[in-house]
Amino acid sequence: MGFRGHNYKGNIKITVVPRNLKKFSHYFRKILKKRGSIEALISHIKRNSRMDRNYLKGHEGNDANAILSGCGHNLRMLLAFLLFFLKNLLEIMMSSIRKTEPLGCNA
Repeated sequence: MGFRGHNYKGNIKITVVPRNLKKFSHYFRKILKKRGSIEALISHIKRNSRMDRNYLKGHEGNDANAILSGCGHNLRMLLAFLLFFLKNLLEIMMSSIRKTEPLGCNA
């Protein structure tokens, strides 16, 4: 279970979180699951946006880098949706063209 002791003498309460999640409320377990999915999303954004090093200067550069990587992620999601939509639209159009008779074949 790892380190559990401490030698702090003061008026601060130290809480050790148990590993068994069944003891927690449903809401708290839901928050923990959401946090895990958000951390995975952030790591994917950082890897896809090449955020291993920030080439912009200062705190404003850090903010701009985070905002631009979020915008890039949103644009990638929009592009994926548009490609999916256009692919399905093209399939519907092609299937409707195949169902109709070719012109000039009245035999």
